Amino acid sequence: MNQYTVDLRIEGEALSPEQVTLDLGLQPSVVRRKGDRRGPTVLAKSMWAFSGREIRRDCPSIEEGLQRLLEEVAPLRPIMEPYFQTCSVYWWCGSFQSEFGRTMTFSAQLFELLAAFGAPVHLSSYFSEDAGARPPATRSTF
Repeated sequence: MNQYTVDLRIEGEALSPEQVTLDLGLQPSVVRRKGDRRGPTVLAKSMWAFSGREIRRDCPSIEEGLQRLLEEVAPLRPIMEPYFQTCSVYWWCGSFQSEFGRTMTFSAQLFELLAAFGAPVHLSSYFSEDAGARPPATRSTF
């Protein structure tokens, strides 16, 4: 079974996740703070991530997940401008696959909407024969 997740993420060394929440009026799905530990790693940046007002970690497809989030956050794009100037703002897409031979396709309309929004897309692919396991990822950015 293949699973997909999509987040809008904002990362920065001086980022205040609480301020992002106040500015955007959205409750984050994930918050990480600079200096926190993630396994053996100490985080160098803070991160605020949003996966939708109705937190749903699994999407039917990456395209549907991106379209759903774009509908929610595109009206807030002007409010996000300071974060585009001082932080890294990007779409994070995870593809968790338990079988080969699946192809992701994206419509030209989605690319137009993503380009207008102005944030890069990070695609992380994970494969495991055990659908519940999440092994190391491969990452593509466009």
